[in-house]
Amino acid sequence: MKALLHTLLRPAIASALVALALTALLYGDALALPLFSDDLVQIPWLESISWRELWLNPSPYGYYRPLWYSLWRVWGMLVGGLHPPGLHFLNLAAHFAAAWLAGLLATAWIRPEKEAGQDAILPYTACLATALFAVFPFSRQAIAWPGAVYNPLVSAMAAGAVLAYDRGRQGHGARWIGLALLLAGLAAFHYEAGLLVGPLVVMTEALGRMQRRWQRRRSWWPSAFIGLFAVTALIWRAMRGAGATGFGLDPTNLWRNVSFVVQGLIYPTAPLAQRLAAWGGLDAKVALWLIALPTLALLAWSGLRWSKGASLLGLGWFALFTLPSLISMEASWFALAPRFLYTTAAGVSLVWAAAVGAWLARLRPPWQMVATGILLMALLAPAALFVRDGMQLYAMAGESIWDASEAAKREQSLLLVNLPMRIKPHSRTYPLGFEGITPLPARVTAGDLIYVHTGIHDAARAVSFGPVAPEEPSTYRYELFGQPVSWDELAAATRQAGAVYLTRYETERIHLVEAGAA
Repeated sequence: MKALLHTLLRPAIASALVALALTALLYGDALALPLFSDDLVQIPWLESISWRELWLNPSPYGYYRPLWYSLWRVWGMLVGGLHPPGLHFLNLAAHFAAAWLAGLLATAWIRPEKEAGQDAILPYTACLATALFAVFPFSRQAIAWPGAVYNPLVSAMAAGAVLAYDRGRQGHGARWIGLALLLAGLAAFHYEAGLLVGPLVVMTEALGRMQRRWQRRRSWWPSAFIGLFAVTALIWRAMRGAGATGFGLDPTNLWRNVSFVVQGLIYPTAPLAQRLAAWGGLDAKVALWLIALPTLALLAWSGLRWSKGASLLGLGWFALFTLPSLISMEASWFALAPRFLYTTAAGVSLVWAAAVGAWLARLRPPWQMVATGILLMALLAPAALFVRDGMQLYAMAGESIWDASEAAKREQSLLLVNLPMRIKPHSRTYPLGFEGITPLPARVTAGDLIYVHTGIHDAARAVSFGPVAPEEPSTYRYELFGQPVSWDELAAATRQAGAVYLTRYETERIHLVEAGAA
């Protein structure tokens, strides 16, 4: 029994178990979801182009992400198609890997004082960092939606690159540096944020020198990562289309973006700001900063005092991966797409684990496990509930999508009335940002939806008609998908359709019923 416990308390094993458990508990039911959003556009596009076109052209939305699309294409060849369960599995596997590597990163960099019980605290530090990453609430969009798999993939590659580079600089062989270079290069072709993995490694080198982390102080390896960044950035700039561009943001937009990313950094205490805003009638940003300032002060004081290297690495990581969205995305769009914060989650977990780990190290070993469990419950319960609420919304919207797909197998020329474009809960957990889901944005069509799930072309049309929409349930609001029509237009569309299905919005489900059915 002692041997088993000793094995389970190894940081790599303990953090892997925590990552697996939290990924399964929070997101496991994603395997039963259909496909959403841009998946409905990107999958038909991916099936229609050659390998050469994939690598020499941007995506339908102007982004140059050829390696991610190549992964999808190879996966489809292996499993017989780009089907929902397989694509959702890729997201879950990538999230598990990213959370696990975040725990290993904390183990490598968080070093409380030796007399405080450094070796004994490492498993708990690893578990704490892994849990902070796995439960990061603004990740749920990136995990539930297969088309955002590049977020966990790049996060895992970034953590792997830093770990490999650190090991190489500690004298374990140049092959580790080579692995870091490989991961940085692969990340750049998965997602534009992956371009920053090279600069992240250079920042790691600077922090390592400052902390006297390595016996050999000078190294020319950072120049290789600088060169890699320059080359991949030039390729990306030449290949990309419109994509996300700078908006010439005014101070108001910048301030809203800064507040939004700070909310991500202090996410364990951010729900207090929402409560403060609701109780005191305060502006959401004011309430957020009233909580953020003391939280940031405590994180900085504890982290920089007891584990300076890890704290600085976490803050640098967070700042680096926040910067592109912070300065280039209009605030209203940024708030609708919290998945862009996913790549900051490793930095967030390092900052919090560095600040809290030192205090856990001062406890006697029997109490460290108890204190870690209590701390995780206190810090992460609101975020975990937020994730589960979001997954419930995805499941509700998913039922209507599955209903439409099954109907298309029985009938042709479907008319789908009032499908959900966007769903958002009445209550809030965090003061800023969009807390709902957008399963069917305006840029997709009902034909895309049916084709991706059934392989049937041109099988459906979607319209929205408010007069036949039911009253909003008490727990959520919804916006309707499809072309708005009048009574006459609806009547004409009904005559042309083989079958008409109306969407029913209930408290715990959203489903389709055939018009005229009992």
